[in-house]
Amino acid sequence: MKAGEKVLFEGRDLGEIRDAMAASFGSRVLHAVKPGPDHAMLRITQLGSSTGDVRMLEVECGPAILVRPDALEDRYLLSIPLQGTGWTEVDGEQVDTREVLLGPAHTKVSISRNGGNRAIVLHFTREAIDAAAAERLGREPGGPTRFDPAVRSDHAKTAAWLALARTLADTARRGLLDDSPLGRHHLEQLLIHGLFEAQPHTFHEAVERHEAASLPAVVRRAVSFCEENASEPITVSDMAKAAGTSVRALQRGFRSQLGMSPLAHLRQVRLARVHEDLRAIGQGDQPGTVTEVALRWGFPHLGRFSQLYRETYGEPPSHTLRSA
Repeated sequence: MKAGEKVLFEGRDLGEIRDAMAASFGSRVLHAVKPGPDHAMLRITQLGSSTGDVRMLEVECGPAILVRPDALEDRYLLSIPLQGTGWTEVDGEQVDTREVLLGPAHTKVSISRNGGNRAIVLHFTREAIDAAAAERLGREPGGPTRFDPAVRSDHAKTAAWLALARTLADTARRGLLDDSPLGRHHLEQLLIHGLFEAQPHTFHEAVERHEAASLPAVVRRAVSFCEENASEPITVSDMAKAAGTSVRALQRGFRSQLGMSPLAHLRQVRLARVHEDLRAIGQGDQPGTVTEVALRWGFPHLGRFSQLYRETYGEPPSHTLRSA
């Protein structure tokens, strides 16, 4: 078992399985399609901590089960199959993709899994999705965002978003996100806002109208906000609020004026702070290690951090520390 894995439930008793599914997913009905002790099995493993806006689970279920969740009033669920077969039906129509996204606007859901099935399931809080929708609309959404349940991995933008979701789950599985709450928060927000770009939703046209009316001269305010708050768990949403615009309009402004995204700029600011800290450590002005500094400034993936640092400063972070 890896550092970030925690088994929440494992068993074959159908009554206990129902209780576990209800606790984790709001499952109302669950039964083995083929009765018998060999046809009901469930293992739920938590990946990383249960705090934050995105909770990650790995679910392994037995040869033949049927689940009908209650209405998902307070959450959105993304299922990413790892092995096995099955089908999902939403509001009377069968979803024709392996990856499926469910939410509060989907009132009738049936999920059937055949054969040994294993999947990553991401829980997004409705509060976080509502907040992201409000930022894009410039107002409260007035109801849940309805996303298309079919997640089409053959679309380039959607495939990239799914790759990010898998990366987040894998990083959580190894326990790295728990070591860097700042890094986790940024990855979660990137995933949440990326969902609005990757998946069709009910507010698409309203978002387009709002962003078209936004004023473009906001980049300087966002840059100042980054400089002043780089040590805080700020997100692109926080930057947009400080600049007085939407996330999407801010992204367009950054790309047109700075040639990079807001998060890429924030990353450069934090890399500069890492560089300063490493030099200070090397000169004996403060204690610490490369790993401690990287985690402090929101870089939980040390291999990726080293690559970014080398690309920016032309040397590995350990060399900066030794040569200061």
